[in-house]
Amino acid sequence: MKAQLLLIFGLVLSLSCYSQSQDYFITLNNDTIHGVVISQSYSGKKGNVFKFLMTDGGKCKVDVSKSREVCCDGFKYVVKKTNPDKPKEGMMDFVKIIVENDISTVYGHQYAYVSCGGGYTYAKQGVSYYLFDNDAFVDFLDAENYKELMPGYFENSESLTKVIKYDQQFDFEHVSDLLDHQCK
Repeated sequence: MKAQLLLIFGLVLSLSCYSQSQDYFITLNNDTIHGVVISQSYSGKKGNVFKFLMTDGGKCKVDVSKSREVCCDGFKYVVKKTNPDKPKEGMMDFVKIIVENDISTVYGHQYAYVSCGGGYTYAKQGVSYYLFDNDAFVDFLDAENYKELMPGYFENSESLTKVIKYDQQFDFEHVSDLLDHQCK
């Protein structure tokens, strides 16, 4: 009897957790479409593209031409310029909100480049991190400057500033583990 009750409780808990973590995207007309992101890929011309399975069973590809925001696996992606330090250059693409407070935000932009020529192929992928304050670009974040920049903008998060200042092995890619910023 106890085993059956535990099984039922486990199933109910897993179903409620699944329903809370459902993905969505917001269209340019501010309509919210719920479903599940099947995959995410990067195209040099279109940027990040999400393949989406909608709750009605339909499928679609979501890029910046169709959406202003995507929530995937509990993380929010919004549309920003890929070169925030040069507003007239670059393209619009989805960037992941790594950490945010009422004023400041750190975004991560996932990219991939492939070029071919002379019998050689060059491929590079990675993530660029941007610090914004009141929606104005402050600086790129990297392993050298994040410990000086972030505490000033996230001083209201005591756990974050302690870890940044005192943990020599801290990797700023994992700063999201310290704050609750997932889609609500």
